[in-house]
Amino acid sequence: MQKKESKNGTIRGRQSDGSPNPIDLHVGRQLKKARQLCGLSQTKLAERLNLTFQVIQKYENGQVRIGASRLWELARLLNVNVDYFFNGFIPSDTLNRSESLDKTGLILTKQDIEFIKNYKSITDQKIINSLSCLVKKLSA
Repeated sequence: MQKKESKNGTIRGRQSDGSPNPIDLHVGRQLKKARQLCGLSQTKLAERLNLTFQVIQKYENGQVRIGASRLWELARLLNVNVDYFFNGFIPSDTLNRSESLDKTGLILTKQDIEFIKNYKSITDQKIINSLSCLVKKLSA
């Protein structure tokens, strides 16, 4: 069975060279970030969607495209807006392909994620304000 090529040279969402579409890669990275910030493993998220963790892996690395209804459900489960998945994406027609993939937003380390999760667990507004001021001063 021969794969159909569209007018823009992609094959079912892939680039003409067979690599994943940059948008799918970006959406997958955003999914991973949101999942980690919620403290969910791939397995736990997959269970909530009645999928296998391998499907979540493939979503996160751009191997499999995420359909609109699934993206909507992911946004609901991860408590983000659907547009979150596209935030920071730079279209490849603006920059060359390698630049658009490298400049898609923040890259969070495990330490960053741990810090954010701990910060989000603080309920005292005075402590939140003080911590925010402290971080601003330290980064200056």
